[in-house]
Amino acid sequence: MRPCLLQLGSIVGDYRILGFLGRGGMGEVYRAQHMKLGRVVAIKILTGALQDATALERFRNEARIQSRLQHANIATLYDFMEVDGRPCIIMEYVDGLTLTELIARRGQLSVSEALDIFRSLVKAIAYVHECGIVHRDLKPNNIKVDSKGEAKLLDFGIARAELTPRLTASGHIVGTIEYLAPEQLQTGCADQRSDIWALGALLYEMLTGRAPFAASTIGEICDRINRAAYEPPSHLNPAIFPELEGLIARCLKRDPSARYRSADELLADVERLGRQLEQRAAGSPRDRLEPAKMHRRQWALIGVAAGTLIVLIILAFWASSYNEGQSGSVSLTRSVAQSAFLSPKVDSTIGTARPHTIIIDVFEGHAQVYRDNQLLGTTPYELTALPGQVVRLNLKSEGFKDKTVEFTVSETRHVYTFRMER
Repeated sequence: MRPCLLQLGSIVGDYRILGFLGRGGMGEVYRAQHMKLGRVVAIKILTGALQDATALERFRNEARIQSRLQHANIATLYDFMEVDGRPCIIMEYVDGLTLTELIARRGQLSVSEALDIFRSLVKAIAYVHECGIVHRDLKPNNIKVDSKGEAKLLDFGIARAELTPRLTASGHIVGTIEYLAPEQLQTGCADQRSDIWALGALLYEMLTGRAPFAASTIGEICDRINRAAYEPPSHLNPAIFPELEGLIARCLKRDPSARYRSADELLADVERLGRQLEQRAAGSPRDRLEPAKMHRRQWALIGVAAGTLIVLIILAFWASSYNEGQSGSVSLTRSVAQSAFLSPKVDSTIGTARPHTIIIDVFEGHAQVYRDNQLLGTTPYELTALPGQVVRLNLKSEGFKDKTVEFTVSETRHVYTFRMER
């Protein structure tokens, strides 16, 4: 691995380098702090050949485009400068995990968490399109998710505005293969509907843990994309209900005209499904988002519990008819029958005030989760709690200070990510 261009503590303009964040095809990214204002930022510096005119212009093009964008789900560009002849972009530092890192840690995200992140992305892309810009390179590594579950777009390296000069030859493919639409592979051209395709691929990956067109060779990936051939996501994750699968399918139509006509139209469907999911979580009898087999399982559990109750009641009456004086035995049997009917597995599926699963995580590696000095598990750790419940936990990780966290469980927030301190 080649050494970093900038070292810890070095100075870039008014900024002091705090650490190395990552390396991409065009440059390196560092965390830095303004020496007078104290603001923490991300600095992206071009590390490729400075004599490459196309790379230089693409880097400047990214800065020009991102400087026009002011949106809650897009990292803000603060400044553009040159250091020793190398151009630098000074931008907002987003404290969180890239979507690539999040999926690697969690595998399949829950439907509610994936929809929350996806809603943020679609809002950002709808705004980008309103500004006359096509992103052209949406991928998990260009997206960060903060501790509140909000997503932010970080990179506009090959985005193209309506008035931006073309930086690639006609027919030349730019972008990350796994997320390119068929028309990008075939002609090198992209429009807003190409971004819709990429959004569908991202949602698929969040829900299944893998890209829809993943294969062992580039040729196979391109073939699958050109045929829009992918395994139905519900085969990989049964929690994906038909309407959600239909949304993904419409994004991933081979014919661009068959996809959502705009990100705004897609956002309307995302919002609708989000409302239905919230109603489902609140116990609305009108909502039917879960797969049919989940309903069958619920009725099976209820049937088993009811059958157990009947058998135990019969035994209780049989015992009482022969041992009238042994009321304690009958009382005990009734108690067992009652507890069988109130089994947590059954009650959790039919109650109206239902607990939901939340995820406890940390930004730095993994941590052990304790409650009342009892080890619960290791992050990312799933915990069941009621909305409004106050949760107090202790987090311990080697090389970091122990951290005590306390928060109130929200109905809409499903992931609680904390930063450990050395």
